[in-house]
Amino acid sequence: MHPATVEFEAFYASGASAGQPATGLSDGTLTASVSSGGSYANLDNQTFSEVKPGRYQFALSSSERAGSVHRFACVSSDSAVKLLPVPTVISDNVAAIVDGLKADENFAGVLNAFPVQSMTLTRNGGHHPDDWSADTSVSEGTSGSGRTFWQDGNIQRIRRSGFISQIRLQTAATHDVGALARLKIMRAGTVVETSETFKLTDDATTSQTIELVSPVPVEVGDVVGIYIADVGSGVASGLTLTTDAGQSVKFATGEIADDSSATTLAGYSLNLAVYGTGPKLAITGDSIAEGHNGPTDYHGFFHSGNVPGGNEASEIGYAIKQILGASYGYENHARGSQTFAWVRSTGIPSAIDSRAKSILIHCGVNDVAQGREWSAIEDDLDAIRDLVPSTTALFINEILPWSDGSDGQAATVRTWNANLATWCAANDATLILCHDAMGQTRGTTGELDDLLTAYDQDGVHLTEAGVSAIAGIIAAAIMRSQGVNVTGFSPPASSEIAASGGSGAGTDVNIVSVAGQPVNSVEDFKSKNVFRVPSPSSPEGSIGKAKFNIPDHLRGDTWAGFANALVADRDGNPVDLTGATIRMEVKSEKDVKSSNHDGADVDAAIEFSTSSSTIEVSNATNGLFSIPKRVVDLTPRDYVYDIQVELANGDVHTVLFGTWKIAQDVTR
Repeated sequence: MHPATVEFEAFYASGASAGQPATGLSDGTLTASVSSGGSYANLDNQTFSEVKPGRYQFALSSSERAGSVHRFACVSSDSAVKLLPVPTVISDNVAAIVDGLKADENFAGVLNAFPVQSMTLTRNGGHHPDDWSADTSVSEGTSGSGRTFWQDGNIQRIRRSGFISQIRLQTAATHDVGALARLKIMRAGTVVETSETFKLTDDATTSQTIELVSPVPVEVGDVVGIYIADVGSGVASGLTLTTDAGQSVKFATGEIADDSSATTLAGYSLNLAVYGTGPKLAITGDSIAEGHNGPTDYHGFFHSGNVPGGNEASEIGYAIKQILGASYGYENHARGSQTFAWVRSTGIPSAIDSRAKSILIHCGVNDVAQGREWSAIEDDLDAIRDLVPSTTALFINEILPWSDGSDGQAATVRTWNANLATWCAANDATLILCHDAMGQTRGTTGELDDLLTAYDQDGVHLTEAGVSAIAGIIAAAIMRSQGVNVTGFSPPASSEIAASGGSGAGTDVNIVSVAGQPVNSVEDFKSKNVFRVPSPSSPEGSIGKAKFNIPDHLRGDTWAGFANALVADRDGNPVDLTGATIRMEVKSEKDVKSSNHDGADVDAAIEFSTSSSTIEVSNATNGLFSIPKRVVDLTPRDYVYDIQVELANGDVHTVLFGTWKIAQDVTR
């Protein structure tokens, strides 16, 4: 059974409103349809509602939600309006949802926190139009074959993997015919993608925007180029160039397949830029943020000595994306050996230009190494706060333990982390607590001043396992900032790392560990529903409790239950469930609130227990229990629940509690 509604986001792809939500669309502009594997038929109910600016929701009838239906689509009659299906990726003026958004109910809350990419189109390579100046030009040549042009160097390469849906360029000459052109994407010197053909405008030094019908796939580090056909004898065409020290443009005769033969124009940038759906996260900072981790490095576009790319398992941003899903686009604006001063002057302005919804800073160890004062760091932070828009979420990592640092430097790291906490609290920024979780005790200080051995690549940088661990901590912070009620994410314990193959195990090592249970991706979490039950405020050694609001559930549908829920003490050690009785009761929230006044007991609407075999102790010595999936057919209303564990010694603990809304299924 498919969901009761489908949603699409609409935005303008051209004109003065390009990249902005298309609000207030009429019934005649959007047409929704459904397919059972063949042709499409309009939905029975064409009425839609605008649930938020630019986001439209269509209701589905029972027949349209039947199991045979596998695809919903929405078409805009306005070619200037692009549609972004939820939760898939950008298409042309047609958007579709495959498989009816069939999401596991228990994971709907997490999925809904990251439903779509940003609707804003942002530059993903090429020369920024704000910096264009028609200082000189290049033509298509006189051979009759045309020419291919491309930008050399790192700074204008593709910055994030995804799709290019828009091209902006500046023409060089006036003529009476439109020169034919095609976008070219090069990778390792070879043309790997070519766009559809489009025409250049006939006016000189005119900025032109081309909307691609078929978006072009790109990867980080790809080179942006363009082929311009010869328009005929005596007729000039081409693009303008901007004088740009340190940059260079290359070109070759004809529509080339590789860059093996080229002429170089040094000191220029081609007035050409490409755009795609904007990132959700921009990361800036030092070498750890850039990716100088693991056995081999990853390099960002600010790194002058290497082409962007490398070992993705060494890059924190890539590891975060593996957790939060393929739609969680990011850009790497970091550079090795940098301090907060560079982040202030270069990293943050570049990250802001990406128009990412969130910015993450990982920095500080170089500031400590260079002997900078906290007052200078605070000045940098204040300037960063002034630069970052209030609508952009700002995350700052604690400085990690520095194994090769002196005891005095380790003390500075601890002091500065405390200062960062104070500054973040006062400046609407989120401090990500990663120092202690990644550290182990240093004998000379008695503090967590060294990286865990499993995370320590060279005394300062991280192993691939360390990258995975800190990415899990960051992903959890991002989830919570989005309102997702997920508790207790922590990095893998060192014993788990060893069991999984050691510090070089890469993706085989847990990306996220929740109370000792491996969660290698969001999809993995979806299937496992693993969570830590003790709260950090629980007395040491005790069994704690945690709040987990079960996502809304349609009456009569199958609930996935809980798989491998862990009962642990405050330190995360599993509690032996041998001989324990576990019970989950679900009661009407309204009735429970009333009983608080009159003291009357409330009957459970539904109950699961080990006594009735509806709860299973899946691994008693490791503290794991499961509630198998089942049909839940409760009267639609708001409910509350808790899970209570009575141990063999008679101790009783409530380990989990929260709310659960049962919604009406329209097919009943």
